[in-house]
Amino acid sequence: MNIDLQAFLQVLPLIGLGMLGIFIVTGVIIGITAILNKVTERK
Repeated sequence: MNIDLQAFLQVLPLIGLGMLGIFIVTGVIIGITAILNKVTERK
């Protein structure tokens, strides 16, 4: 298996944006879940 280092370095920013997007979506889902838990909790 041969890794083209130049191609890897060119794609690295795109990989970073993809990972950032995944973390943002995960954070939004966690935030919405926490808000819904607060709003709908039994008193």
